[in-house]
Amino acid sequence: MKSKCRSNQCLRVGEFENGICPKCQNIMKQGFKKRKPIKKNSDLSFPKAFKEAKQTFQLLRRIQEADTNGMVRCVHGSIKHYTRCDSGHFFPAMYKNTCFNSLNVHPQEKAKNMDMMNPATVLEYRNFLINKIGIQELEKLESIYKLPKKYSAFELIEMTKAWKVEIEQIKKAKNL
Repeated sequence: MKSKCRSNQCLRVGEFENGICPKCQNIMKQGFKKRKPIKKNSDLSFPKAFKEAKQTFQLLRRIQEADTNGMVRCVHGSIKHYTRCDSGHFFPAMYKNTCFNSLNVHPQEKAKNMDMMNPATVLEYRNFLINKIGIQELEKLESIYKLPKKYSAFELIEMTKAWKVEIEQIKKAKNL
């Protein structure tokens, strides 16, 4: 009587010793080879490219907001040098649709930036945005921040290069 090979993916039928065909027995003796996952080169560098692009954009935003002495007015009212503060995102940076939107990123004190889970801090930031950009622009931001947006590593690298050039131009213009 003919039976099917008991190996998982084998479809051979016949009379086999121990219920496994000779080819599958040979493979088992040699040992199974592990399959290596196929990786794309651009995906390997994406996290690094995203981190660098985010840091460069945040520096650009602080420099854009700085006066000729390098001082910026933070979201919560304090005045600091652009190197001594963070760039806070009203909508978190994990939402890539608004991560690189200049209306979403503003100079913010380091302590307040780390405290964005506090409703009072978020309310202060919201009031700042309403005063600065208006309620209509804020509503536009709210409508797009959760929309999916995908960047490739190449796009992020190119954006970073452009922002670095812009940073140097602004620094020259403001004598920073």
